[in-house]
Amino acid sequence: QTVMYVGVDQKIAGLLGVSDPIKETTVAAIHSLKKQGVNVIMITGDNQKTAKVVANKVGLEQFFADVLPQGKAEIIKKLQSEGRVVAMAGDGINDAPALAAADISFAVGGIDIALETADVVLVGSDLRRLAYAVDLSRRTVSIIRQNVVFSLVTKGLFLLLGTFGFVGLAVAVL
Repeated sequence: QTVMYVGVDQKIAGLLGVSDPIKETTVAAIHSLKKQGVNVIMITGDNQKTAKVVANKVGLEQFFADVLPQGKAEIIKKLQSEGRVVAMAGDGINDAPALAAADISFAVGGIDIALETADVVLVGSDLRRLAYAVDLSRRTVSIIRQNVVFSLVTKGLFLLLGTFGFVGLAVAVL
């Protein structure tokens, strides 16, 4: 929980603990991403203690806490300097600099600046869509590679067959 102080007449009257509930879909999304070989890291403006509790609940080993918006972008750039391809998922104005710095970025939800900055917009707040997008893009790249290899093999085959007179030019072009 994030602690907030409540004051009356310039004196502390109490403390409030506020937290966002962790969605089961988030835990499932992180599990799915990890299963796909994605290294998931949380970068948050929350304090260290809150971030550690959240990271433990969702199954994350690595996280950065107490990070200001520009600090998120700096962390992204540091990860990139280590040779990593970095994707960033964010939902608000605090995430915009990091979304812009990432190799690929996902806006989750509907904050305008995040939508403008991100490469991909995930409608709603279900992070399982992020895992689906990663899987879909990997399958798409695989199919593209298969198509390129098939095309090159076919062209090479008809080049050889045409060179030795087994097929005519019209058949090779077709």
